[in-house]
Order: sequence, then C-alpha cells, then structure tokens
Amino acid sequence: MCHFTDKSASRKLCIILFIALFFLIPVSGQPGNTALLEKKAGEILVLFDSGKYAEIARMFDERLSKGLSPQKLEKSWKDLVYQVGPYHGLEQIKAEPYVGSTIVVCTGKFGDLLVDLKLRFNGAGQVTSLYFLPHDYVPPSPPADTVQRE
Repeated sequence: MCHFTDKSASRKLCIILFIALFFLIPVSGQPGNTALLEKKAGEILVLFDSGKYAEIARMFDERLSKGLSPQKLEKSWKDLVYQVGPYHGLEQIKAEPYVGSTIVVCTGKFGDLLVDLKLRFNGAGQVTSLYFLPHDYVPPSPPADTVQRE
C-alpha cells in the first residue's frame, strides 16, 4: 500500500487515474457496441429491400429525421435499384470509430455491382447520416489550380 504525505502528489495521482479511466472506459465498451451497430446497419438494408422506410426513419436522430423523410428514402432506394439492379444480399459489413461516433459500411450486391451503404451512428445508436456510394469510392482530388500554396 502506498501512502502520500504530500497532498499535491495525491491529488495529481487522482487526476491521472481519472483521466486514464475517462479514456479507457469508452474503448473497452466499443467492441460490443460496434457489433450491435453492424447488426443494426445490416437490418437497415433488409428494411430498405422490404419497403419499410418509416421503420428506417425511426432510427434517425432528430436532425436527419427532419431532412430525410420515409418518402425520400423510398425514392432514393427505388432510384438506386432502377440504376444498378435489384438487391441480392449483403456482402460485407465493417465498422470503425470516428470522433464520438461509429461509421458502418454495408456492402451490398445490386445486379452485377457492389454498392456501399455508409451509415454514421451517434453515441446513442441513432443514424446521423446515410449515403449510398459505389463500392470502394474514392472522392476526387481538387484540381491542381484550386489548391492554395503558402
């Protein structure tokens, strides 16, 4: 057992322990949360394919709910299927933590193509953003003449 006679040393140790616990507790809880969010993301693809757009919208946070109605979800899904072909199933799901949230990418087979559904979940497990992208999409770099040099 360790005894401190100096109160400032004891206080510093408590602060260090508090900071360590603050950063370690979320990390230790993340794997279970990630698996849950991966499952939820896969279910969202099944709900899209089943035409249950209102159920998907209930998983959104308040901001996304205001901007993306079940009708817009339906139109987006039907446009996607029209352009790339019918949904044939889930190929892969991967999740990664991202600044206080988790990004989950579901790769689905549509016709002969792979399409990614990219979802961002907040800490409460609500969807805060949703995008359909071509699989392995890499955003274009800005043209060289638009890059500012210092």
